[in-house]
Amino acid sequence: MNDPMSSRFRKSGRVVERRIRDEHVLVPLGDGPQLDSVYVLDEIAARIWADATAGRTPEEIAGALAQDFDVEPATATADARRILTELVQIGALTEAG
Repeated sequence: MNDPMSSRFRKSGRVVERRIRDEHVLVPLGDGPQLDSVYVLDEIAARIWADATAGRTPEEIAGALAQDFDVEPATATADARRILTELVQIGALTEAG
């Protein structure tokens, strides 16, 4: 994978998202190695997921995090990079090309 901050992403067909009460849950589909895993997203990860699947650029995502959560831009960028990378690694997001 390229640097996640230089790509756009889309939801892969390998997971479904469900909102259960106040939690965002990603459930893998199919028979891959992560079939036994369910991923619960915290507030920041859920926001990054929503923004990424809505077609926002990583830079837009980091900017919104910095503003909405009142954190330094460098912190927001590092968080966005880490979470986007993890979402790609678990097969939840794919690069949009």
